[in-house]
Formats: sequence, structure tokens, C-alpha cells
Amino acid sequence: IVDIEHLMLSATKFRLYPTAEQAQLLARQFGCVRFVWNRALAMKRAAWSERQESLSCYTIKSMLPVWKKGEFPWLKEADSQALQEAILHLDRAYRNFFEKRAGFPRFKSKHDARQSFAYPQRVRVESDRIFLPKVGPIKAVVHRELVGKIKTVTVSRDSTGSYYAAVLTEDGRPAVEPLVHFAKEAIVGIDLGLKDAVVSSKGLKTGNPKFFQRSLRTLRHRQRALSRKIEAAKGRCLATGEPVAKLRAFFGSNIAKDRARVAKAHERVSHARNDWQRKLSRQLADENQVVIAETLNVKGMMKNRRLARAIADVGWSGLIGKIEYKLRRKGGRLV
Repeated sequence: IVDIEHLMLSATKFRLYPTAEQAQLLARQFGCVRFVWNRALAMKRAAWSERQESLSCYTIKSMLPVWKKGEFPWLKEADSQALQEAILHLDRAYRNFFEKRAGFPRFKSKHDARQSFAYPQRVRVESDRIFLPKVGPIKAVVHRELVGKIKTVTVSRDSTGSYYAAVLTEDGRPAVEPLVHFAKEAIVGIDLGLKDAVVSSKGLKTGNPKFFQRSLRTLRHRQRALSRKIEAAKGRCLATGEPVAKLRAFFGSNIAKDRARVAKAHERVSHARNDWQRKLSRQLADENQVVIAETLNVKGMMKNRRLARAIADVGWSGLIGKIEYKLRRKGGRLV
């Protein structure tokens, strides 16, 4: 939940199940959007290094029709507004970099674990499917009713090959104003730790589920199987005298299957952790109006090689973020 121009926006993520034909259409969309992002980024970098000129997103957007009519006619296969949205996202990435909220924008690769693009409009969400321009109606698990006007829809494919649609809606209602006065019994302090992920001033001790640690044996087994196949592929590459840059050509279907198995094992750990954090943050937000937590330098603490795995496993930052937006929705406050 975010407050933009004093209106409440809410994002809901749905699982998509495209057919084989629809998966190919989505792959084309991913590729076209990725190409436009990379070309726009290269143009902006070249304009600055050669002429100290900052190209605006509107200048680059005006070039899209020229590209389609000229040397890149295959861009017509993608939705025009999705291509324009990629340029707007690049412009936002530059602003985030200069305002020190993120790193410098980088080029995207078809080998990246996550692929995505966004529709600014013309998307319909029905009871069991979502209609996407240039793709058509895709079977979806619409587990929650959407309230309000659809603002944007971001379609993504993760490392496991699963497809999702994140729908951002605006209900038209003003954002909840923060409460000024709080009841003493509705204020709680929490201590973040490793033995117990959260210990509250009201006596709550959550324990530490250690999702990653519990799955470590499975993760090791699958990662080692993948590593053996990759080393064998490298040996075949060296035996034929092919350059290492073409190593991916020797990655067969067995390596792809093992990569998917490793990714799915990590996905299960992530889903279990997120589910536990959502339930815990809901409990804390429902029972309290103010939650007070210590500010931790997690990045610095991760440099301790003895505790880095345990700190990453417990996920303090993700938990605090979930508590914060749930409190903000009801007018509460995280201190």
C-alpha cells in the first residue's frame, strides 16, 4: 500500500497459466521490451558521454514509430504501450539513481532469472482469466476481488518458469490519515533476534522457523547435481576447442531441468518465509497501533561470516516492511 497524491493504491499478484502458444507470445513481449530498454539505455549513455546531453524519455518514445517502420519491424509484435512503459521505467530508474535510492541502470539479458513488462491500460481481469493485449485471455487464479480502477498490470516470469500478473488498483478513496493519539495498551516494542525472530514487550516470542536451514540438505543435493552437469559441459566445450563464451550452447535439457529444480527449491523457501512474515505482521498490526523496533544495520551485520546465513534466513527487513505498510493502511505508525 502506497500513498500517491493522497489516494490509496493496492497491488495484488495473480498466478497465470498460459498455453504453449501464449507463452511464446509472452516471450516475444519480454524480448521486445528488453530490446527497447537496452537500446534506450545505450542511447542515453552515448548522448551523455559524447555530448553531455541528457535525452528525455519523450525524445526516445518519439523514435519508436521510426524503429518499427525501419530496421526493427518485429517490434510491432509487442504492445506499443508496453514499449513506451519500458522507456518510462528507464527514466524512473535514472531518477532513483540520482536521488541515491538505487544503483545505476544496467542492461537486461534474456538469461536474467526474472523477465517482466508492464501494461498501463487495456487489461481486463475476469473471474478465472486475465485479458492481456497482443496475448489474449490467459487462465489465472483470481483469488481476490479487485476493488477500484486498474492503473497498471506488470506481467513477469520468474526463474522457475512461473508467470504472474501484479495488478495495481486505485479505489478512489483518500489515504488513511495517521492517528495522532494512541492508547497506551496499543503500543508495543519488538526486539529482533536470531533465537526468536521477534520478542515483544507484551511477552510474545515467535521462535525462528529457519526455513532456509531446514531446506539446506535438499538445496545442496540439487545444487551439486547441477554443478556436476555444468562442469561436464565445460569439459565438452574445452575438448572441442570452442571459446568459453559459447558455453551455453553445450547446456542441454538436463541442465535446464536441474536449474529449474534448484530454483523451485529456493522458491519454496521464499514462499514459506513470506507466508510466515505476513501472518506475524498481520497479528502485530491488528493488535497494536504503534510498533517500535530497533534500527539495524543489516548490510553491515551480513559481513559477519558466522552469522550471515542466519541473518539472511530470518529476513528482518522483509518483516519490518510488511509491518509498516499494514500499520499505514489503518493509520498506525512504525517507529
